[in-house]
Amino acid sequence: MGWGLGMWALVACVDGGGFVTVPPLLTDLDGLPHSGDESGDSAQEPHSALHSGDSAGSAVHTGVPPIDVCALPPPAVGAATFVQLSPSSEEFVLDGAGTWLGVIEGQGLFAQTLGGSASLLIPYNSAEAAGLRFRPDGTTLAFADEGGGLIVELDLLTGTALPLLAGLPSPNSIAIDPLGDLWIGSYGQLVRLRSGQVQPEVIADLPYTDLDGLTLSPDGQRLWFNGDETGDVWAVDVDAARNVTSVGVVFTAPLSVYTQLDGMTTDACGNLYYLYTDGQLWRHRTDGTNEQLLGAQFAYASALSFGSGVGGWERDVLYIQDRGSGLYALPIGLEGRPEVHLP
Repeated sequence: MGWGLGMWALVACVDGGGFVTVPPLLTDLDGLPHSGDESGDSAQEPHSALHSGDSAGSAVHTGVPPIDVCALPPPAVGAATFVQLSPSSEEFVLDGAGTWLGVIEGQGLFAQTLGGSASLLIPYNSAEAAGLRFRPDGTTLAFADEGGGLIVELDLLTGTALPLLAGLPSPNSIAIDPLGDLWIGSYGQLVRLRSGQVQPEVIADLPYTDLDGLTLSPDGQRLWFNGDETGDVWAVDVDAARNVTSVGVVFTAPLSVYTQLDGMTTDACGNLYYLYTDGQLWRHRTDGTNEQLLGAQFAYASALSFGSGVGGWERDVLYIQDRGSGLYALPIGLEGRPEVHLP
């Protein structure tokens, strides 16, 4: 099914409680192309001047200065297209070999290449599977077993799942910074487990708030997270020595009784993308304005990630997980932030 959005009048929330009108959306997901369709294949073509294969990249060799795309307003996004059916995982990651990975409740860690079929890598029984992120080495992942109150390490080399932290209140979302520190958002608390340590430190106490959407800035010195049922989007800033310098709400996204916030990510320029469970996608730009990129159209949108640049996953395309229907691609025109586990 599709949603014709061209006639909608949209309003974006900005800092300070004001609003700015955004042009009507033109995205329409009726007749979504599937894998193998010509229109679906076009979503895999490079779109960004940041992409190494674009003409802007070759201009460096002709003496023409490269364009600073981050100094310009973000380009208009493309149309969202269906990519493939994928296992119904709440979170997913892309590795350096061109593989999608996600944990399926009651089964374990699955892997799937673009256009391929899913296969079980590591069995693991969880009643509620949530956050999943790569360690910097690219061979182990941290996984939030929300149902069991655990953070579990999944070792791709040995095929084992070993508990790392226990007794957490519904750990929902995680992030791992370039130095290997593990950030965990749970119900009412944000904690950090520094690399090489065994005891986490409490960064923020937020009673009765389900913390979600943990993601990092391109330089790794800002952690974003949200209150998925409050709409508050928070930022934690750290200095070069990894000391926390500030924690606070940057903006509040409007919610309805039918939806809440979920996954978030950033691009290489530092813009923040935040996803609603009904499929709305918004971008919080570095100038503080918010703009809507997609309207409501999914049954349960829960995660998003820029492509890895390997195996057909384009770096300037945002991949959106809908647990009801599969994975979708949205050309952004800017690449995702660098991740240490990717080439």
